[in-house]
Amino acid sequence: MELRPYQLAAVDQARALTMRGVRRVCIVAPTGAGKSVIAAHIAASAAAKRNRVLFLAHRLELIEQLSDKLDAVGLDHGVIQGDHPRRNDLPIQVASVATLIRRKLPPADVVMVDECHRAPSESFRRILKAYAGTILGFTATPYRLDGRGLAEFFDGCVNVAHVDELIAAGWLVPPIVIAPEEPDVSMVRRVAGDFDPSQLADLMNRPVLIGNAVETWMKRAQGRTSVYFATSIEHSLNVVAAFREAGIPAEHIDGTTPLPERAAILSRAASGETIVLCNVGILGEGWDLPRVSCVGQLRPTQSRALYRQMVGRGLRTWGGKRDCIVLDHAGNVYRHGLPTERDEPGLSGAKRRDASRALSVRQCPLCYACAPGTAFVCPACAQPFPVRHRPLIATKAGELGEVTWKERATPDRRAELFEKWGRIERERGYKPGYARAIYKSTFGVWPDADTCQVG
Repeated sequence: MELRPYQLAAVDQARALTMRGVRRVCIVAPTGAGKSVIAAHIAASAAAKRNRVLFLAHRLELIEQLSDKLDAVGLDHGVIQGDHPRRNDLPIQVASVATLIRRKLPPADVVMVDECHRAPSESFRRILKAYAGTILGFTATPYRLDGRGLAEFFDGCVNVAHVDELIAAGWLVPPIVIAPEEPDVSMVRRVAGDFDPSQLADLMNRPVLIGNAVETWMKRAQGRTSVYFATSIEHSLNVVAAFREAGIPAEHIDGTTPLPERAAILSRAASGETIVLCNVGILGEGWDLPRVSCVGQLRPTQSRALYRQMVGRGLRTWGGKRDCIVLDHAGNVYRHGLPTERDEPGLSGAKRRDASRALSVRQCPLCYACAPGTAFVCPACAQPFPVRHRPLIATKAGELGEVTWKERATPDRRAELFEKWGRIERERGYKPGYARAIYKSTFGVWPDADTCQVG
């Protein structure tokens, strides 16, 4: 299997790191960039040197995908998963983490970890701790919702390519994000950093929103093979029922779907018999169906990684496919930006996205497509955006307004001013609370509640 130029460059970079003694390397590549192809090529090179190779994955779909890629390059291998026939004598093994954690670990000189952003989990941690050889991790999203980095598990990082680069080169198709409705999630509590699943399901599983989802699909993406991400099984089933009522072949899949039935459903989607495939927590990682050209987001999330993974399901090239329509009913584009925005992958953990960056996304008033804040025309309908006039000062009707620090001061400057006002309070003998009151009147919030955390 011939590697693309950027894939070959990634292999060379990883090899250079290991030759310098960097034993644990994280390889970061966007969804659709061909991580499994890179992994298979490295495995072939390792096997040619008589090294034993172990692949680790946490999902059946990932195991099957890795196994298929190894078959494609002619590498015989064993699979350690459930009741799968054992071939422990082969030098290359593809293993389910859930299965391997209950068995004797096989010997390995090179361990490859798919979706390695999951390495902090207890199962991955216990397995990786047992190996002293080379460890290579592969992921599209090296950041986690909990902010934990991967530096504990990897010493070096190879950034394969950015989404916009792969689109420009023709290896991925461009996403066109349509945001027809943004749900109000202000009252949904957070659990482990993301929205509470039960409250989220109650919010999103409404007839009006479900009907709107079907109506929007009919208008924007009719005929496209589509994958939808729902908030709960009930929500997904209701969405499927709404599509079927409109005459659209649609099916549901989730983690409890029996494996034979799951395989049959995915096969019908692959053949084009099923047009709309709605799922709950099952197709966000490791599922590869290039004919998908519409991604429906019915699940709001605080996870930038999950958002990128969902969109990535539709960006692979296929036939005459020119783009992917992203129907964002969840408002995720406003939380995480456009899918083509560049990440800065690293091992130290994800920096929380600055809320002000939401202003970098603007929506077309005619077709509701989203574009970068600097765009002059809509990428979907070519309608020129109205020119934005940013006022230099705040104004009120009939009079000029005062320019306040609320608009211009950085957190460091706010802290500096608060300290200054505190000195004035002490030096002049003002009543306690003077500095806090000045801060509140200037910036509109009390210093304890401000992001600069002065106080």
